[in-house]
Amino acid sequence: MRSIHKPILVFIFFFCFGFILQAQSDYLKIADTAYKLNHYKDAIQNYQKHLGESTNDQKAMLRLAESYNCINTLESAAFWYKKAASISGLPSESILSYAQILKSLEKYNEAKNWFLAYAEHSPNIGNHYAASCDYAMANQKLKPIYSINIENINTTASEFSPSLWGNKLVYATSRGDLTPRGANAIKNWTGQNQNYLVMAQRDIVGRLTKPVAFHSEIKENMNEGPLSFSEDGKWVAFAKNNFIEGVRQNSNKNIKMDLYIAKVSTNGEWLEAKAFPFNNGAFSTGYPHLSDNGNTLHFSSDRPDGFGGFDIYVSYRKGDTWTTPKNLGKPLNTAGNEISPFLQQKTLYFSSDFHKGFGGLDIFKAVQQNSKWNTILHLGTDINSGYDEYSFIVNESSGVGYFVSNRKSGKGLEDIYSFTKTTLDFTINVLDAANQKPIKDAVLDFRDCGENAYMTDDKGMYQFHALNGLDCNVKVKKVGYIGKTMRIKKNSNGVQNVKVLLNKKQVAESYTEQIPKVKPKEKDKSQSSSAVSAKAYSGKIVDAYSGNPISDALVRVTNKNTKERQDSFTDNDGNYTVFLSPTSKYVIKYSKALYTETSVIVETKDGLDPNLGIHQFLPSGTQVALPPKKKEENPTAYDTTTKPSLEDKAEIQKETNAPPILSSGYAVQLISVKPSNRKIPFFGGIVDLGEIYTYSDETWKRYRVGIFATKKEAEEMKIIIDKQGYERSFIVKETTETLSKREIVRGVNLKGLAREFEPDQAYYKVQIATYKNLENFDESNLQGLGIVEKQERSDGLTVIFLGNYMSLDKAKSVSEKAMTLGYNGAFPVQKRNGKFTRIKS
Repeated sequence: MRSIHKPILVFIFFFCFGFILQAQSDYLKIADTAYKLNHYKDAIQNYQKHLGESTNDQKAMLRLAESYNCINTLESAAFWYKKAASISGLPSESILSYAQILKSLEKYNEAKNWFLAYAEHSPNIGNHYAASCDYAMANQKLKPIYSINIENINTTASEFSPSLWGNKLVYATSRGDLTPRGANAIKNWTGQNQNYLVMAQRDIVGRLTKPVAFHSEIKENMNEGPLSFSEDGKWVAFAKNNFIEGVRQNSNKNIKMDLYIAKVSTNGEWLEAKAFPFNNGAFSTGYPHLSDNGNTLHFSSDRPDGFGGFDIYVSYRKGDTWTTPKNLGKPLNTAGNEISPFLQQKTLYFSSDFHKGFGGLDIFKAVQQNSKWNTILHLGTDINSGYDEYSFIVNESSGVGYFVSNRKSGKGLEDIYSFTKTTLDFTINVLDAANQKPIKDAVLDFRDCGENAYMTDDKGMYQFHALNGLDCNVKVKKVGYIGKTMRIKKNSNGVQNVKVLLNKKQVAESYTEQIPKVKPKEKDKSQSSSAVSAKAYSGKIVDAYSGNPISDALVRVTNKNTKERQDSFTDNDGNYTVFLSPTSKYVIKYSKALYTETSVIVETKDGLDPNLGIHQFLPSGTQVALPPKKKEENPTAYDTTTKPSLEDKAEIQKETNAPPILSSGYAVQLISVKPSNRKIPFFGGIVDLGEIYTYSDETWKRYRVGIFATKKEAEEMKIIIDKQGYERSFIVKETTETLSKREIVRGVNLKGLAREFEPDQAYYKVQIATYKNLENFDESNLQGLGIVEKQERSDGLTVIFLGNYMSLDKAKSVSEKAMTLGYNGAFPVQKRNGKFTRIKS
């Protein structure tokens, strides 16, 4: 009997075991299929059943964790990521997801450790997010900028994509308890698991009332949003979406949207909807914002030409079509996602999961400076949390705005919150004290307030919001001006406009020590018996060949009678101002690197005409005079072209110490190259020591520095040049014949310029930062500031420099600009004895 029953039992065992294995296999197949279709709730149920039996399936755990992440159940997602990590090492993409979830849960120290682990795979991304955790810990307890309220219109479903249409709020929802308006109502219709547009009004106390369906036929207008109306209400831009109920919009890589633009009738119906011509099935185009008149469209897209995930673009209406989208560029767009732009004047609000914030998507604002979105500000606590915040909009007249969040304290999957601002808006306007003209690129140092340094725009303005309790000093600086320190204190509501008047350095000097009042001679009856005050005189310096204005040129004025001296520098337009007394005689000296230093004699006579005219700078080494311009092209009461007296010549020579133009002399030869080599070498360290020129024949092109009147002068210069690394240089004798064939490469007046700046200085650079891994350095941020140089040290670190600059003031100006871009450790350096040394202010 026992021998008969044993096979039967074995058969039953294997039959049941096979059935169990088949069931487990089915659970996994169903879960994987649901996961790929974004049906995350079904995927979760089946992964849990599968893992109930196959307890060590790490791949299933990771997909279960990501499914929880996508439906905003972050605690469960973190649990399964942690469990998967306990089995074996996590794939790099899972490390990043786990770290981001921990950050959203505000477990910043744990998140930072995982981000640093991810940095082993991607240093740029991992280290950036690790620093973002530090930012969150340092700022999460700050007082809020906005006061927020969750609106009564929210349900357990999703409410998202708010847009203002007149005094109404139009938004998308997936609630199922509303019916369409109008005659074509759909019987037994439910909007569950799909989204449609509804409209709500504000009641007498400012709360949103129960919404009604926006379209009369909902069935034909499913899944519309996000959307944006033009302020005049005549146009709408909207996206057709495939959003699934409860799925986070920033986590689902399969989001698909296409944009459409339509006219809006008076009763709200959309007419003549046309597809945006740059839609593409290969990527998403959505999150629109229309300008006031509907002619400018900002939107977000994950187009392949962007910097990361979703970037923000702009397009302009041109007739019946739109211009090719333009990426708003860095630093606004990042390697992460930037979505839901909202433009208000020159401030662009948007959401990002990459800029330093508290968690997932945070809301930021970008301030436009010089046509670039350079200043990015986090909107602070309350309005931002560890979860997702996006779709920020605001009514400019009422100050009431709305945004969307999926934070845990809400009513449903995604909720609409209203807000009002609790901070004081400051506008700082920096002006020239003499003429009230705006000062562009003035540096506003907020470091006493715990912030960075920022710069004024083309209008001399900078806007920011002052938090409650703010009380600190802001330093206002600009090269060529005397800086000021102003107190910023939040003590009232509303908007505060502050004017800061900066005096140019010579203005302050002219009214104190440099230009005293001139007492008339006792026997000079042409002057009043009272003291005569100095008066502002203006002039301009341009390049003699191109006619372009020359900035940062030194204008040194010496009173021949009193010997008092004042210095001025030209601005970006080549203009300068000096203060001269009537009936006086002055020597005015003009100098600038790479130009020939010159001096002129000016007599102010009655002082009625304060125009010093246009001074033409000749490039250094130029010996051919330009034809004089017609008088009407260079109007001035001071004739500087007349032949000066012998006394004036002596005064000019004494003031400038300029050597005469030599027809022969000595030079220091640096190198020789083949004439076919058209690339001009860069002679670091000696560009300010003398004229650099070439003398060529059929065999060699020789680069030389000179010329010097005596061999002793050339020998002294060779010693200096040798210290800069040119030990193989040697001295040559130049004749009239060789000098007539030379070609100037770069030239400055040694004795004129070296004395104006610091002695023993060749040129200046700005040290930006030191990196262990150059993948963390983004060179594009420094575009336009100077040539980027990378020098590797013996310890393996790489130092980043910007250069070269012919004056210390210019180097200081560049270092201040670099600070506004986040390089807080930038400082000017100069090369001494072959090494770069920091210049102390």
